[in-house]
Amino acid sequence: MKQHQVEGVRFLWNQVFESTARIAASINKETNEDHGGSGAILAHCMGLGKTFTTISLIHTLFRYPKLTHIHRVLILCPLNTANKYV
Repeated sequence: MKQHQVEGVRFLWNQVFESTARIAASINKETNEDHGGSGAILAHCMGLGKTFTTISLIHTLFRYPKLTHIHRVLILCPLNTANKYV
């Protein structure tokens, strides 16, 4: 990964999750519903690897499901973008 992509993953993590403690605090223990949530926009110029950066973050989330409590992700993107990664 290039340095700006590593920084992009770090930015997304910090904006959306902040810490694993915050993730745990946002989960309702009785219903297992997530009541937290933030968002981020990764607005790099075209060709700098926004899709790859996002896939790297998703990979990290799926790699540690007991820590992040993330088991699925919905990806909405143009068909030509999806075809590059299928």
